[in-house]
Amino acid sequence: MSDIYAHTTETSLRKLVEQVNSGELVLPQFQRSFVWDPRDIKSLIVSVVRNYPAGSILQIRYSQKHFEVRPFENVFDPPARATYMILDGQQRLTSLHNAFYGAGKHLFYVKVQNLLDRQDIEESIFAKTKSQKTENQINDLSTQLNTLELPVSLFINGTKLSKWIEVAAEHFAKKQLEAPSNSKEMYPLVKEKRHEFEKVLIPIREAIEKYQFPVLSLAEDSTAEAICIIFETLNNTGVKLRVFDLLNARFFPYGINLRELWEKAKRNYPIFGEFKVDPYQLLQAISALRSKSANVTRKSVLDLNLDRSTFEKFWNGVCKSMADVLNLLQTQCGVLSHEWLPYSPILVTLTTVIHELPIDKVVESATRVKIIKKWFWLSCFGQRYQGSSTTQISYDIPKLREWIETGKSYLELDDNDISEDVIRATTPNQRAVYRAIMCTIVSSGLKDFYSGKPINYSLLIEQKIDDHHIFPSAFLKKHCSNQDQTDSVVNRTLIDATTNRSIGDLPPADYLAKIENAQGSTISIDTFQSHLVNKEAMVAMKDNNFEEFCNARVKLIRERLRKLME
Repeated sequence: MSDIYAHTTETSLRKLVEQVNSGELVLPQFQRSFVWDPRDIKSLIVSVVRNYPAGSILQIRYSQKHFEVRPFENVFDPPARATYMILDGQQRLTSLHNAFYGAGKHLFYVKVQNLLDRQDIEESIFAKTKSQKTENQINDLSTQLNTLELPVSLFINGTKLSKWIEVAAEHFAKKQLEAPSNSKEMYPLVKEKRHEFEKVLIPIREAIEKYQFPVLSLAEDSTAEAICIIFETLNNTGVKLRVFDLLNARFFPYGINLRELWEKAKRNYPIFGEFKVDPYQLLQAISALRSKSANVTRKSVLDLNLDRSTFEKFWNGVCKSMADVLNLLQTQCGVLSHEWLPYSPILVTLTTVIHELPIDKVVESATRVKIIKKWFWLSCFGQRYQGSSTTQISYDIPKLREWIETGKSYLELDDNDISEDVIRATTPNQRAVYRAIMCTIVSSGLKDFYSGKPINYSLLIEQKIDDHHIFPSAFLKKHCSNQDQTDSVVNRTLIDATTNRSIGDLPPADYLAKIENAQGSTISIDTFQSHLVNKEAMVAMKDNNFEEFCNARVKLIRERLRKLME
């Protein structure tokens, strides 16, 4: 077996960042974006200055037979002369390039006064968010001298740093003398200042100039498969890649560009953005469709082996099915957005089943939708996706499919799951059940207290919808001895932000009177009934009677849940 490594060399940091900037070093297109924050970059710079090891770089000579490539981030219009593709070292090289070329979202500086005061280099390096002001400052010598903040980018260029030291020495010599002086007085003071600056700055420049990375080069005849396996192994530590990223690497040599397909899917189906869909879920659905046992484990997804035509057929199908699922949940189940979805893995089950048994443009659509909605509510209130989601998905796909095809349910309502005690005890801390109950309230045709507008995704876009205490918590603290149910779902509903601000901590009797005065009592009764607040509960509100209000509303919520799951 031939050795996959061609050679190992030591390459200077300066040369590497120059090659990044010129476009000689590039990245495989499937590589994830740069993610390090300023603290990570600062730590790397400190390690370089201290001559600490910062890992090795893995590269392979660029060849079009392997992968499509792209320049490093913040390298614009590089010459089309890619020489090596970097497989390991992207984050470090991007960080160093950004720091020494003033690129990226942050600019890095050294507090020279800290160094003069003998403080550690770690205490002396800091970052500023890039703006027009900071970009101007990085090139403005007078600003640098006034603040004694030296751009890190000067350390990669010895000539510029020497010039800065010379100008700074003369500037501070004149400042110290505080008056025009002859050259005999100036010269020794300038020399002294130059020596002070050189003593703290030159060692940093020399450390950066001398710093070298071990660079391992793979043999040019390495196969695409071998490169992908190495890439996956390397990226199992540090910033971990998702399965989506790994499959992007695996599929790319076969003409399947997952990243491109995903970007297209998001454009075609904007609802993916509203629900923050993870593309991995689409791959899980494909895996389930390809597997006799509806297997959706990480291994089963990674083992997908499809040609381009077959894969894209499945991909396009599950994208449409996912969009159909999300539209159904949003329009008929009150799941306004990602924030209100009780269990995300449910999407994989529904997408897979709907792909096989569509809910649009078929005679059976109404029946299928009814079963799917009932299954959704039963699964949420039974908390069936609280544990191992992959196991639950694989179990539910064939069972739900059979239910739709035969009409024989495999799930039944457990009254204990929606008892009054359970509902009263449900707060935002019980995230999934709380969301599910709020979704059932929204699905009843929720209208805003004051405006009467439907509480839907359109209003969510217009202005933020608030999760509102019907009896304001501030009011209850002052006037209610039993506050156990302050945060219970029984005391909560969704209204628009403007309405919430206008209510503030008003007693329910006061703000209800304002609403009835504005809308008329008949309209306001209809509005509050959409929140599962009936006449009995409204009477309790007018009396500011929190206990009676909760007693009335918990029964209405329970009736609503039972009706949805009949």
